[in-house]
Amino acid sequence: MVDTLIELGGPCAIFFKTLGERTVALAQLEKRRDPTRGYEPMLERLLEPILVRCAQHGIPIISNFGAANPAGAARPIVDALKAGAQVVVTGRTGNLDGHGKSNSYILLGMAVSVPRKFV
Repeated sequence: MVDTLIELGGPCAIFFKTLGERTVALAQLEKRRDPTRGYEPMLERLLEPILVRCAQHGIPIISNFGAANPAGAARPIVDALKAGAQVVVTGRTGNLDGHGKSNSYILLGMAVSVPRKFV
């Protein structure tokens, strides 16, 4: 998919939706056991094949990987970017959908030279 987005060359982003009611509860329990955890347990496995290529080509990755711990999820993402790409990792929590539901999102705006900013 990343190769296709690069080839097309237009504005694009990759979205991952990994949370549901049950996974939020499991993330809260995991964070209670270990304050450094509580985010999507498959985060590294999901991003490993695409993270560096997305960073090199300025393709943002938008996700709710953070679950109960957006800051905890940001750590392995930043650690994984050892290819020299700059990255902006933004965690946001709270009412994001306007319907009283509380979600956590991680927004990764990546570029090789100038990081993109996402609100």
